[in-house]
Order: sequence, then structure tokens, then C-alpha cells
Amino acid sequence: MQRFMIVALVAAAGIAAPALAQGTITGPNAGATPYMLPASNSSGVQFVSIATTGANIFYNNLDTGLATYRNVGIPDGLGIYRDADDIANNTFSVVQNHELGATSGIVRAHGSTGAFVSQWKVRRNDFGVVGGRDLIQGVNTFNNATNSFVAGTTQFGRFCSADLAAQSAYKWMDPTTGTVYGTDSRILLNGEESGAEGRAFANIIDGPEARQSYQLPDLARFSWENAVSNPLSQRKTIVAGTDDSTPGQVYFYVGDKQATGNTIERAGLMNGKTYGMRVPGIALEGAAPINSTFTMVDKSATQRGTGAAFQQSSRDLGVTEFARPEDSAWNPSNPNQLIWVNTGGTVNGVPVPTRIYSADFTDIANPELGGNITMLGQGNDFSTFGGGVTSFTPGTTTANSFDNIAMSRFNQVLIQEDVGNNARLGRLWMYDLVTDSMLEIGISDSTRFLSGGSQYLGTQDEETSGIVDAWDTIGPGWWLINMQAHYGIAGELVEGGQLMAVFIPQTVPTPGAVAVLGLGGLMAARRRRSK
Repeated sequence: MQRFMIVALVAAAGIAAPALAQGTITGPNAGATPYMLPASNSSGVQFVSIATTGANIFYNNLDTGLATYRNVGIPDGLGIYRDADDIANNTFSVVQNHELGATSGIVRAHGSTGAFVSQWKVRRNDFGVVGGRDLIQGVNTFNNATNSFVAGTTQFGRFCSADLAAQSAYKWMDPTTGTVYGTDSRILLNGEESGAEGRAFANIIDGPEARQSYQLPDLARFSWENAVSNPLSQRKTIVAGTDDSTPGQVYFYVGDKQATGNTIERAGLMNGKTYGMRVPGIALEGAAPINSTFTMVDKSATQRGTGAAFQQSSRDLGVTEFARPEDSAWNPSNPNQLIWVNTGGTVNGVPVPTRIYSADFTDIANPELGGNITMLGQGNDFSTFGGGVTSFTPGTTTANSFDNIAMSRFNQVLIQEDVGNNARLGRLWMYDLVTDSMLEIGISDSTRFLSGGSQYLGTQDEETSGIVDAWDTIGPGWWLINMQAHYGIAGELVEGGQLMAVFIPQTVPTPGAVAVLGLGGLMAARRRRSK
């Protein structure tokens, strides 16, 4: 098959040729080489470091103009976009969760310690960081007793994955009346992966309520991995929620967009209902995969209550429990399909492997009708992938602990492993729905994350995370990811980490991959090899 390698215009981008030969590029003020590397140097995959967590690494603060801003550790969920300023200045914008505990770090712009969202401007031509700042300046928590929001501050606990959905997710025009429902504001959804009482939040990036964060009471409380909005423009707003617990459930919030109200009311993120996925006859995922129909169980009676009450209600109503549901992604090519992964684990004494699942709704315009659930593959058994598994790392017989995912517009799922404190280096995989095959894309840098390595960071506990499609912002085949390096750093930084971009030519249909990277300082050169 055809592969592609990015060749630097060294004079324009200032990138050393030896680094490119190894499939890596170091950004001009990244502070370090990339923490993840191509699984195969002949694959055409390129990793680019953008911003690194470090004691002596500072960036321009976009609010103050001073070189005081830092890429704090435990980076997680990401969003990427381009606004009018970006278009004028050939940059792109990034929002990034930092998965800090509620009492960790320093007091942030929203007035408390703990988790927060950073916001960055990055040059498209060379991945140089223009600057960063805290996104959230104001917090609005919800008071159930008064049925109203309370402005103030709060300690956020462990923002994990995130979703910056296409603006179509929150806006719709009635074709009959011409009435516009929803908002043009960009909204980053995230939640607290902090146990049963974790809250979901909508963080408004632009528009009249820019930099405000709202608790979303109708999405309920649980240990949030992610809240992911269906991008289809329709009156209904549909958000998939995954409960990262052992065991945990898969939920769907369904609301209606409004023509009036504040930003989140207009977006349809208030006053809807949350449903739980129930597979008939299966209360708990086990050693055998699930392939069946599913129904939607109305959970609205307890959605504004405590997380403990919501969890008990789910069990009472027969909502199916899975072995740690992790990230999910709606298929850009099929709005009826949600892909999600389970990390796996031991549930009631039964080992359950990491798996990829598909939920196919009968009609996304009426999600309450349910649909079908299909297991697409499991990490401990490569024979479950009908098209085979290609790994470039000798001795690889399993894929472990699926965590963050994103989907291309061509039915491909990018899957990141979270192997934890383990000598096995974490991988980035690509699952192809059409060919039912897995391809190893990237692997954590052994010189940093294996004891004795030349750049060893003092821990083998690393986690690549946050992957998002950057096709429309950087160019075709580009993705944004980050890496968590779980070694302690005193004070503001808390732990290590790095923001990266990665070019994956396999996500660009051939032959159109050539010369369509859309990156000012780089060009594509074509190269062939046999698979």
C-alpha cells in the first residue's frame, strides 16, 4: 500500500533532517523531543512535540502578555478549532483538560485549585506556541433546591476526556418555520472522573458567555470519562456519557435545543432526560462479548440527585454494566453509530478483556428507540479482528487497556492505550471498521519510559491521551494528542506531560494524501513500500 513521509523545508521550518528521518519533529519552543514515536520508521507517521511540562519551560500568557504560562501536567482531553483570529494569523487554537485532583496545583483563573482547562494558540507553519492561558474564568454550579445556577467557584476534580463537538451539534434551523434553535458558541464538554459524585460541565469558549463554565445537572453524576455530543444538526441534542467505574454504565442524555435562554439552554444541554443502555438479559458484561439489541431506560427520576442514588437506580432498572467504559466517539460518516471502548478488568471475580463496542441506533432522530450493540474486537484475542492485526513491535500478541479514542471521517478509530505502571510501552492503534483490522501507529519513547533509558523520566507509568482529529484545523491526516508522564513535580506542575501533533497518512485516502497536508512550512513527498 502507499505510505507518505513528511519532508521538511528546513530553511522555512528550522527542523533538523535527522529528526525527520526518525519520524519526529521538535517544535521550536516545545522544550523536548516527542514523547511518542512511530511504531515503524517506514510508515510515514510523524510525531511533533508542541509544548512540554518542565521546570524551566514557560510560554507567553495570552491574558497578561508575560512569559509566565506553563503546560501543567496530567494533560488529558483535547479540543481543536480555528476562529477568525486564527485564520488571520495562520494559527490554530487548542483547549486541554488537566486531570488534577481537587486539591492539587495552584489556584487557577476560576478561583480554585484542582483540575482546569488550558487554552493555547499554536502556529500552523511550524507548531510554535504563541501562548496559553486558563480558559475558565467563571463557574456556575447548580443548586437543586432553588433550581438555579450559582455563580462563584468550585474545586474541579480530575477532568478526564473532553469533547469539542462540531458547532452543528448545538444549532438547528427548522426548515418549515425558519426558526433557529441553539447557539453558535463553541462548547467543550468534560466531566469529573472522581467517583460516583462526579459532575459534568459545559465550558463555553466564545460568544456572549465566553470563558464561563456551567454544571450540567441533567446529565447526572457518575465517574465521568467523557461527555460526547452527536454532531448531527437536529432539534435534539444527544450526549453520550461513559461511567469509568468497575463496573460502569453507558448513558445518553437527550434534550431539545431552544430559541431563547442562556448558552447551554439554547444548546439543549438543560431540562432533557438521561437514559441508560440496557441489554436484555445481561446485567453485567462478562468473559463473553455482548452482541445484542439494546433499549433505553429512562433515568430522569434520579438524574438530578446524588450519584449514589443514580447508580442504585441504574441497577434497580437493569441498566447493563460494563468493565470500565472509557472514551466514546460518534462516527462522522454515520450519525447513528457510537463507538466506545472498555478498559476491561476483573468484575465479580471474572476477568473481562479490553474491548471495542459499537452502538448502532435504529434512528438517531428518535434515540429512545434503542438499537443494536456489537463487539468489534478485543485486545487479548487478535483473532477477533477478521482483517488481522499489524504490529511492528516484536513479541506483541495483545492490545491492552483501551482508553481514549477518536474517529476519522473514513470509518477508522484511533485508540490509545493506558497501560499504567507497567514495563509494556503504551501504543496508539488504528482500527478500521471496513476491513476489521488493527494497525499499530505509535509507541511511547523507550528512552524516557523504560528504566535505564538515556532520557529516563523516573517512571514507567505513562499514558498517551486526548486524541482528536485535526483535519480541518492543521490539515488532512493530522491529529492532536498528549502524553501523561506520571512522575511527581512539586507546586504548579504536579506531574509531567506533553502536547503533540501526529501525522498519520493511513487516515488519508490514497492517492489524495499527496500534497494536501495544509501545513505552511511542510510539504508531502510520496514513498512506496510493501505492507
